[in-house]
Formats: sequence, C-alpha cells, structure tokens
Amino acid sequence: MFLQTKISKPVLKDIEETLKKLNRKKKDIAMVTCTKNGYQTKNIISLFKKSLIKRMVKYKNFHEHVFHIHYIEYNEGGYQELHSHETTEDFSFIIYLNNSDGNTKFYEVLKGQPPVIVKPEEGKIVIFSSHFGHEASISNKNKKILVGAIFKK
Repeated sequence: MFLQTKISKPVLKDIEETLKKLNRKKKDIAMVTCTKNGYQTKNIISLFKKSLIKRMVKYKNFHEHVFHIHYIEYNEGGYQELHSHETTEDFSFIIYLNNSDGNTKFYEVLKGQPPVIVKPEEGKIVIFSSHFGHEASISNKNKKILVGAIFKK
C-alpha cells in the first residue's frame, strides 16, 4: 500500500503548536538511528491529542492504531539512510512539515519498477507499507518531518 495526500493548513498549525511542547533538551537519538546529521526524538505520541491524530491520518481507521510518532529535523547536509520498518509495524507514515529538498525514495512499491520519489512539500503525508525500503537524499533546507507507526507487530 502506498498513498500520498495532503493534510490541511489548520492541521499543520495544530501540529506546529503541539511540537512547541517538545523539550529540545531531551536526548537526541539520531546517532543510533538511520538519521544522519539531524535531530530525532524518541516516541512523542503522548504530546498529540487523539483528535489531532485522527485529523492527521485520515485513511480508513488507521488513526486508531497509531502507536508511535517521532520528529526529525535535518541540519544542513542531513539525510536518512536506507531502511524499512517491517519488524515493528505494518504501516508507516511521513508528514512533511515544510517545503524542502531531500527527496524520499521508496523502493519496490511496484515490483521491478524504479523507486517512487517523493518531494518534501508542506502538508504532504505518505502512508506506506512498512516493508518498503526508503531513504532520504541530502537536505540543505532544514527539512522537518513527523514519522509515525501504525498497527504494532
């Protein structure tokens, strides 16, 4: 499964307000993840109201099964190494919080076809099967994203 859509400006504003609660002094876990040259939080789902998650993830009843959300902010030259989430969840999502560079490439979305390339655009959400390998090219424009996990394995 691979779905791209947009979330509304009011939802983006509410996400931004929610992220203001984030304690940036808390541990940056990027050094033990696939995030390179960026800041990554642990699971911050407790900051998000269920009603906001429902407005963010508007596919079927997926919002009811989101169990993890983390925030990533890339420094200049930051990127994401190739990885998948197949061992931890059935589906994942990425919400792009700003217009940026550093495209995300998804592999094997269509068997035998080239990768699907997603340009980071404010408000875009991609919901995808967690077994798809994906990576992000270098960003020099302070790319900011939320990554979420749906249906825990």
